[in-house]
Amino acid sequence: MCSGAVEITPARRVGRFRFAVGATLLFALCNYLTSCAPLLLDYQVRPQAAAALLFGYLGGPGVGFLVGFAGNMIGDYLSGEGMLRFAASFSVCNGIYGLIMGLFGRKKRRFDNPEDIGALYVFMLFSVSAGTFYAMFVEVVFFGIDFATEFERLCLATIISSYLLSAMLVPFFLYATNRIRRTIVQRYTLFFYYFSFLLSISSVFFVLFLLSFRFNFDNSIINAHLFMYDFLIIPTLAVTVAGSIVSSGMIRKIASSLSKLNREIRRITEEGFTSRIKVNFPEDLREISASFNDMTDRLAVYAHEIQKIAGEKERIRTELYVASKIQKMLLPDCKEGETGGCEIFGWMAPMKEIGGDFFNYFPIDEDRFFFIVADVTGHGIPAALFMMETDAALKILVRTESDIERIFAILNAQLCERNSENYFVTAFAGIFSASSHRLRYIDAGHNPPYFKSNFKPRSDGFQPLPCQVNSILGGLENEEYKALEIVVEEGDVLYIYTDGVTEALNGDSEMYSAERLVQALNSAGDDPQTLMGRVFADMQKFTGDAEQSDDVTMLCIKFP
Repeated sequence: MCSGAVEITPARRVGRFRFAVGATLLFALCNYLTSCAPLLLDYQVRPQAAAALLFGYLGGPGVGFLVGFAGNMIGDYLSGEGMLRFAASFSVCNGIYGLIMGLFGRKKRRFDNPEDIGALYVFMLFSVSAGTFYAMFVEVVFFGIDFATEFERLCLATIISSYLLSAMLVPFFLYATNRIRRTIVQRYTLFFYYFSFLLSISSVFFVLFLLSFRFNFDNSIINAHLFMYDFLIIPTLAVTVAGSIVSSGMIRKIASSLSKLNREIRRITEEGFTSRIKVNFPEDLREISASFNDMTDRLAVYAHEIQKIAGEKERIRTELYVASKIQKMLLPDCKEGETGGCEIFGWMAPMKEIGGDFFNYFPIDEDRFFFIVADVTGHGIPAALFMMETDAALKILVRTESDIERIFAILNAQLCERNSENYFVTAFAGIFSASSHRLRYIDAGHNPPYFKSNFKPRSDGFQPLPCQVNSILGGLENEEYKALEIVVEEGDVLYIYTDGVTEALNGDSEMYSAERLVQALNSAGDDPQTLMGRVFADMQKFTGDAEQSDDVTMLCIKFP
């Protein structure tokens, strides 16, 4: 089977068969009802012709021929006219209607513009004419009917009546089944076509009324179809043609203007709204084009502003990226021997490109080293700048002052002196002496760290380190800070963190909490890097896809 062919499945075959049978029975019913109405017979009004054309278009040439041929035979049988008498002429005639329209339906499955609708009317006229001429030929050749009589009785009457009814019914059903695109132009097209047909039909009945009223015709002595088509054929066709020409001209004018407007809009869109609509449209579209030109002018201004803003954002993004790199470069990278033999591992993850958290550790002399974890209020660039100022001042003080209480008091005074924006810092810092194994530490409004000692039972795990709570840095001037001191042994572990760890939120706005942190710490062992990796993995599992809500910083020290 070719790749482009459509496979006809058994279900599709059953569906097409049911469609054909139903359409055939509907055609037969229309044929029978028409034969039961003498007035319709006298005027050669045959709505079943529209059924053959419609089902031929929808079902294809085979279905169309079956509906017209079999439906006409069944209808003749029901009406008592006999199936065989008209089988070769009128039954085949109706089959030709559906056959030709089925061929057209294969070529054109949907009507997207007025030219397509015009082609539909042409094909309907061609189908009706071809089928009717065939029936006339059979009647004259095989049944000896007079050509002139048959042409006047059958051909003209059948073609005009069948075509007019089909032109009224078929497009209506195609529009209802969405085979005709429901645009404004298409609706105008159908409106004017229907207007022309209604005008022609109403003119016929109006002339009939005037003649009967003027000459007082006796309807009983008038041969209806003879009067209809001998006396009114010319005005009927004339009105139809005139209406079609007028409606087609109006549609062409409307469609042409809309097509030009569409092309102009597409052109200026492709040019990035840098030009204007230049076509001089009719008055009804002139306001639309003027409004669109005004819109393009505004869009051009907006586009320029957007490009400017985008360029500025890109510059800021680049600067933030560089700032983030610089901030990471400021983090410590000390060797084990420079920290009194301690194993230290620190990690920081800012909420934005750069953050206000920081940690640091560095040797003071050959025996002592200093470490700190701090959290500046706020996020982003302001917090990062205040953090850098705090870190720079701290490095100077640590190398000039030996007492940690004195260091924090001086640092607090300096931060308060230049703190017009009311930033403050929470911090936990300590000085460890390798020779005495003494750790002197101070807490300035920070979360107490967790400590695990080898002198306690191993089942106790990490416990909060006892702290003297002091005031935050940069809050109040002339504050005094009190430090505590402990003796640490080999293998003791200290874990320091900022509140971004315990206050990390998941999708349900639940906090990670200190309880979960302790569980993660106790399940991670004593190696600082492994311990931090375990805590970070547990935090990610808890928060999931939730956006990070604060800067996160951790520092872990294993004492020698």
